[in-house]
Amino acid sequence: AVVSTQSGHYGRDSQKEQGALLGKKKKEKKDPQKEAATTILYLVVLYIICYSPWWVLSIETFFEYTGVIPYRALLSSLSPKFVHYFFLYLTIATFLNSAVNPLIYFGRNKQLMDQLNSMINFRQSIRRKNIKKSISGPINTFETF
Repeated sequence: AVVSTQSGHYGRDSQKEQGALLGKKKKEKKDPQKEAATTILYLVVLYIICYSPWWVLSIETFFEYTGVIPYRALLSSLSPKFVHYFFLYLTIATFLNSAVNPLIYFGRNKQLMDQLNSMINFRQSIRRKNIKKSISGPINTFETF
């Protein structure tokens, strides 16, 4: 329920006016559905880039197997060196797709990024404590006896 204030304005309007007077900008909330759709779009585009050559080769192989096109119609017209590098690209691209997907998820999800940053900061603080202990301790281990 919106309650009117003494000035006759509704509560939300007066808050906006107060924020404008103080020069504060209110952060706009991002639409979670829009963010999810953008993330899915990134993943689909990456999938198409990485897997479309493999699908073309698979479809060509299927048509060769069924006899629709002559055997080795596509690959025989290409140089063996190119075919070798093409298969190498196919292998790397499919693995790259799997490797980049988590990076896209982490990059697009603020909560995951915050958790990762807190874990990294926690490990760094533990490492700093261990370094301080090793520096403040005796250099020669025989001095402790």
